[in-house]
Amino acid sequence: MGIFGDPSSITILQKIIQDDPQYSVRSAAIKALAKLQGATVDVKKLEDASLTKEYNDMLKRLEPANERLKGVTSKLPPVTAVEVYRLAAYLPDANPAHQIPKDAELFPMNPDGYSLVVTGKVVLKGKDAEQLAHEWRNLTFGVQYQALCHSPIYGIKFMSNSRLLFETTICWHCSDFSLADGGYGGFDSSKESSNILKSHLEALLPPLK
Repeated sequence: MGIFGDPSSITILQKIIQDDPQYSVRSAAIKALAKLQGATVDVKKLEDASLTKEYNDMLKRLEPANERLKGVTSKLPPVTAVEVYRLAAYLPDANPAHQIPKDAELFPMNPDGYSLVVTGKVVLKGKDAEQLAHEWRNLTFGVQYQALCHSPIYGIKFMSNSRLLFETTICWHCSDFSLADGGYGGFDSSKESSNILKSHLEALLPPLK
């Protein structure tokens, strides 16, 4: 419509830009409108608004998944103990230097198919455990923050007496944490709450050089 210069299409294009659920369709309509109206169209403003709509639509689609995770994230029940593990990853290959050390303790969360070897462990109880759990609950959670990789240095088990509430591995590089079903949740690693938890874990078990 923009190529043929049909003025009657302006209203249709404006409605598409405002309402169409597909980003690619809205983008094509913006380009067509620019051809019809030239310099009077603020293309960047329209594209920014379209990207904002795309992001907000994505958040709406992810609401059910984020809601399901609240029981192990922001609404994790009170804990009596927290077990913190420092981890090293061993990829399955034939290199002898990459083989898992004999009698090594393995952390059970390995959704990407490699072995996570425990290189250190600290058990927190009482108020100390609840403090770390509070820092975990205080993260800004959302599936939308996670990247497509997982290189955890730390694993955590949250306990209520002898009952395991939740266990996970955390990767700050990817802004994600593992789930028992093999999937991932996400958190905003740019927030100060993320730095607080990371610093706490590093103080308990400094990363290996």
